[in-house]
Amino acid sequence: MFLPYGTGALLVRDGRALRAVHSATAGYLPENQDEFYDPAQYGPELSRGFPGLRVWLSVKLFGAARYRAAVAEKRALALWAPGISGSFPASSWTPRRSCRSSRST
Repeated sequence: MFLPYGTGALLVRDGRALRAVHSATAGYLPENQDEFYDPAQYGPELSRGFPGLRVWLSVKLFGAARYRAAVAEKRALALWAPGISGSFPASSWTPRRSCRSSRST
């Protein structure tokens, strides 16, 4: 959806199993970890932004139809590109070597 990395969703069938994998205990953490929702207990990141807001706001601002059109365009380009790749000289597709200093230290 042309959004920053880390913007996404995960659907989990068993939330208890997910929490068991990521939960942590320590002397400085409260003992009532099961009484409230703590995002750090459900994933490797200890703090969270609000990535869902980015998705919602983008769809609200631009509309789902524009996202569908953009994805369709990128799909069409992905299908078109292999067909024309043979018309380019082979040298234009070879990776360039990095410029590294030749002097030794």
